[in-house]
Amino acid sequence: MSWLSTDEEFEYWVELPSNISWENTSWGSEKEWAKFAAETLLFFNNLPKKRSEVKRLSKILIGARQVYEETAIGTEHFLYFSSPQEDLRLSLHISYWPAEGERSSTLRRLARADSPDVVIPPQTEVVETEHLGSGLRSRNHVMLPDETVSINLWYAFRDDQRNLDLVILVSSEHLGRLAAAEPHIDEFVRGVKFVDEYEEV
Repeated sequence: MSWLSTDEEFEYWVELPSNISWENTSWGSEKEWAKFAAETLLFFNNLPKKRSEVKRLSKILIGARQVYEETAIGTEHFLYFSSPQEDLRLSLHISYWPAEGERSSTLRRLARADSPDVVIPPQTEVVETEHLGSGLRSRNHVMLPDETVSINLWYAFRDDQRNLDLVILVSSEHLGRLAAAEPHIDEFVRGVKFVDEYEEV
């Protein structure tokens, strides 16, 4: 059995638990988890743990967690904060499942490298990582129903050892914000890996 491990920086990223029984966790409740996560984010940004800030961030975290769990966008969910003091943030979603099909064509499909529903042709490039090996990254500009443009940043990998396909998605209508965050997103992706049962992380 394999499970997913990430190496996120607590200065920028907060993991959003999903399908969890709170009573079986050290937090005991969603409210206490959110409070702990908010305080951790503030701590790693060298910011004071003001009650008003902890409350504001907790509300953001709980709202996002519940939305992503209900919509089942992915298997694992994270929020990216360029700064805890800003209201705008990015969401990152990870999905994985048993690999299917020929590797190259499957990765192109999963990365939406040939998607016709885009404003401009997808910008696709090879991504090299230590843990997941070679994969694809594709940047798609998509027109939304309200005629605003959203950027979807897709990453697709195949773990040949475990025969698993993995997709990471970050989407935003704030084009400049996503561009500024890309170095941190790429760093996050490089830290994603599968860990076998009983293997040390």
